[in-house]
Amino acid sequence: LAPYRLKLLVDSAEVFETNQKVPYFRRVVSMMRTERFGHTASLLRNGQVLVAGGDEEGTAELFDPKGELFLGELMVMGAVRSGHAVTLLGPGSLFLTGGGDRSAEYYRIGESRFNLWPNGLMEARRGHSALVSAEGRLVLVGGDASGTVEELNAANGLFWTRLTLGKTVTSATLLANRKVLVLGPEVAGIYATAEGTFAGLEGLALLERSGQTATELREDKRILVVGGVNRKDELVAEGVVFNPAVLTTELDEYPSGSTVSIEGKGYLGEEEVELEVKREDGKSYEGKNHWLAV
Repeated sequence: LAPYRLKLLVDSAEVFETNQKVPYFRRVVSMMRTERFGHTASLLRNGQVLVAGGDEEGTAELFDPKGELFLGELMVMGAVRSGHAVTLLGPGSLFLTGGGDRSAEYYRIGESRFNLWPNGLMEARRGHSALVSAEGRLVLVGGDASGTVEELNAANGLFWTRLTLGKTVTSATLLANRKVLVLGPEVAGIYATAEGTFAGLEGLALLERSGQTATELREDKRILVVGGVNRKDELVAEGVVFNPAVLTTELDEYPSGSTVSIEGKGYLGEEEVELEVKREDGKSYEGKNHWLAV
């Protein structure tokens, strides 16, 4: 926490009200038990929120949204953490990794206590991403100097390095096609968790940034990338919507009655895709205006 000691730490919280004509933030009357910075807030299945880390003592506390109260006494974590990552593993456990060192710990929701994981990470991490892959493996991406990817071997409880990108990674987001969008100030690409391979995205320099957020949009599963700074350390105002699924044709225009060749990338294997063909004026053709491609 040393780099942040000169900052004004706060112990307050706010609620964003969406059920209004004009959404707004309002301050919660109840205060946290201690000031925090670089902490995590995880929604539990019972509706409560676990606020963990970001203080110099290594504590956590619960917030009850029903009464809008921070509950009980502070819980002691296994290590002091700031900039760590939290992942839900199964219905009853949260797994916390990194936050300045190589340690990890888990929180059992029913027991309301923390336990240190017996084995450490391969790299000390802060500001990394942690996600559960489509294969059910815990994957840690970035947050270290070398931009490594490591996974937890469920059989022996050990972490192992899967890939080294050699560049700073600031976010990793699981996509609908079960791959991972990896972003950093000098990198933008797709990590395939099943194969352990990485492929860069060409012509998408605007995705290269740090300090950004990358959020999956609920309806169409695209990724909204907002904020951050670029490789020149300049603030980025432009937002980007990334769609991993792409359809391309051999030609931009085809003669009437000719056969059109369509290639799709970024879809799941054997996924059904519905195509709608529109006229030049944007209107749909009458009759056979929907094609089904596999």
